[in-house]
Amino acid sequence: MLKGYTRILDVIFAKLDVPDLKTSRLVCQDWADVGATFLGKRTLLGFNKLFSEPNFGEVSHVNDKLMRRVHMWVDCYKPITSLEKNAEFFKKAFSELTKVSQLIREIHFVSMRNELVPVWLEGFRALGSTKIQNITILCYQITLYTIPAEALQKLPPQPGLTSVKCIIHSSFRETPRSPDIQALLQIWIDSAPNLTTLDAMAFFYPNLEGCKNLKVLKFRLIPHHVNFGNAYLSHVTKMLGQVKDSLIELELGNWLPQYGSMGEITVEELPIMSKLTTLSIYAIDAYRFHGFFDEDHFPKLKTLSFHSGHLESPLITHLFYWRRHRGVQSLSLTVEFGEEREMEFSGIMIPLFPAVKEFDFVMKFNSIPALSRILRPFRLWALERGNVLAKNVGQTSTFIRVLEAISACEGDKVSS
Repeated sequence: MLKGYTRILDVIFAKLDVPDLKTSRLVCQDWADVGATFLGKRTLLGFNKLFSEPNFGEVSHVNDKLMRRVHMWVDCYKPITSLEKNAEFFKKAFSELTKVSQLIREIHFVSMRNELVPVWLEGFRALGSTKIQNITILCYQITLYTIPAEALQKLPPQPGLTSVKCIIHSSFRETPRSPDIQALLQIWIDSAPNLTTLDAMAFFYPNLEGCKNLKVLKFRLIPHHVNFGNAYLSHVTKMLGQVKDSLIELELGNWLPQYGSMGEITVEELPIMSKLTTLSIYAIDAYRFHGFFDEDHFPKLKTLSFHSGHLESPLITHLFYWRRHRGVQSLSLTVEFGEEREMEFSGIMIPLFPAVKEFDFVMKFNSIPALSRILRPFRLWALERGNVLAKNVGQTSTFIRVLEAISACEGDKVSS
């Protein structure tokens, strides 16, 4: 194919959406080849579909360029129902992936059976050191199967792996999780010396000591018993201390915060997050640190987000753990109102964050409070941009009250 012709196709195909890309590939072999390059970067190849019954052992031909991003799952593919069949599928799948291991850049793995984790890890070890950049793992621990220790040995180093997302669920909420399923996330972290982004939802605290280049951390804990207590905050503090000199963006959450009550903690050696510019807290009850939320421990913090749910304490309770921070310039709030005492937070927030220039405010209503009283203090900020969004307003008369309250705060730089 001529270079000039290829460049023209590149320009055209770059502007097509995914359905049009798939259709265009049917025109001729040249278009199919160029289109595969763009599809491989923008879509996930459902690897399960390459194996079909009754000829399960036969693999449908696919352009190698479509192997860039691969998705494999179990218990979703109807013809493969038994555990043995699922294991056989993964063995065959990785046998095919080994042939193109250096072409793969992203792989997604979904399993409803932790019995299949050893098969999957064995297959990945067969790939060796690859050029994979992103790994996504969704694993449901729905049985009490114990993963053999030999299956949890180290993976080959993956120097190109920069992003790991690992979501681990368990149906055994009232019992401690076995350490084998915990190792599933840890072995991936340990295999990636250049990891920059970690998105983890699990029932344990990963060891990040080797993550010297980690820039983005999103961490959500799945509680495994009723009371978390101070041990939870101690573990989180230790984890943050391991990446205190590299982290730029931090998101802290807690899955199903209605389970249990969090303790409070005063830690003598709280880490100084020297490079952190963005902090988001999605479960305010779960992060009650004394003496942590201030300019000393977050010297470069510019963007701050609070997101509270109706099952948590009022936002005003969490604000008591903050001290004045003059570096915060962008603030986002999601607040669900239910009681009169929840309306006092705005007056406290202004002196805490006096330099805010950008403000995003999402209000969710269980009842309709005095909105004007909530919004009035925010007028003291010299905002350059502001957005106010009201949800669950309900009746037209209530909607009018909401608009009246917002309009009193609106100017050229505030929208609703």
